[in-house]
Amino acid sequence: MKTKWSPLTLSQLDEITKYYTKRNQSHTYSKKLKRTVHKTIGIIRRNPFFGELIPNNCRRLTIGNFVLIYQIQDNVIQIFSFRDGRQSIED
Repeated sequence: MKTKWSPLTLSQLDEITKYYTKRNQSHTYSKKLKRTVHKTIGIIRRNPFFGELIPNNCRRLTIGNFVLIYQIQDNVIQIFSFRDGRQSIED
């Protein structure tokens, strides 16, 4: 199954990893987070209905403190959002 990342999701992942690199003054955590996200995407490819079903036929999967929102459309996993689950929705 193919995966398609929205521009917003790529931007969110980039901003989160930049934040942790700056905060920690190291790339270690950011690299680990990216590896974890990509491993999780591999799990979703093998088990696309793994995430919790939420409104609009989307699925939510928690990765540590982060939340990944995706939808399955025409045999493609559309990734819509990746954000820190501790943030309020309005942020």
